[in-house]
Amino acid sequence: MGDITLYIISMADQHRSWELFAGQIIPLIGTTNITKLHINSSYISTLRTLMPLISPNLMTSCPNVRSIYFEGRAQLRYVCPKVREWLQSPLADGRPKVLYRSHFLAQFVNDYTQDFLAATSSVNYIICFAIVLNNVDQFQLDNARTNERLSLQRVEDKFCMTRAQIGRNEQQWAQWMGEALREEEEKRLVQFCLYDKKIGAMDVQLNMKHTE
Repeated sequence: MGDITLYIISMADQHRSWELFAGQIIPLIGTTNITKLHINSSYISTLRTLMPLISPNLMTSCPNVRSIYFEGRAQLRYVCPKVREWLQSPLADGRPKVLYRSHFLAQFVNDYTQDFLAATSSVNYIICFAIVLNNVDQFQLDNARTNERLSLQRVEDKFCMTRAQIGRNEQQWAQWMGEALREEEEKRLVQFCLYDKKIGAMDVQLNMKHTE
C-alpha cells in the first residue's frame, strides 16, 4: 500500500467506530505505511479518543510519518505537545519532518523558539504557514550547544520556520524545501468516515474514500 495520507472524519462519541478503527483498520493499513496525517481542529476531540486506543501518541507510533497537516487556528493544548514530541523524533533517513499549519500563530512560533534556545540535542524540521494575517518579523537564531540555526522567513507565498545544522548542505535543503512546499497537494489520500449506527452485529460498513 505505502505512502498513505490518513484523514479521519468522525466525532469522539462514536465509541464502537473508534474501537473498530484502532483494532482492525489500523492493523490492516499498517502503521509503517502511513507517511502523512491530516488533523482538523474541528475533530480534535476525536483524536483524544483515538490515541489511547492505539498508543499514547499516534504520531510517533507511525515511524514513517514525515509530515502532518494541521488545519485550524486553535492552539490546542492537547495536540501541540504530541506534535512537538513527533517533531523531536528524527526520521531514520535524516530528512527533516514537515509540519503544515493553515494559520500563523505568534504564540506557537514563540513556543518553538523557546524550545530551540533551550535544546541540548539537534533535530531537523520545516514548519510551513499557509495563512499569515499580520505582519511577521523574519528572524534567525543560533544555538551554540547544538550547532543549529532556527530561522523564520518568507518562501514564495508562505512563511517557513526551519531548524537545521549550521553549515548545512544548502543545495540539499533547497531541494527539501521545494518538496515541502509542493507536498501540500495530497497525491494519495485514504479517508475514513465512521459512524456507530453503520456498524451491525456481525458486519461493518465503512464509507471509505481513496484518491490517488
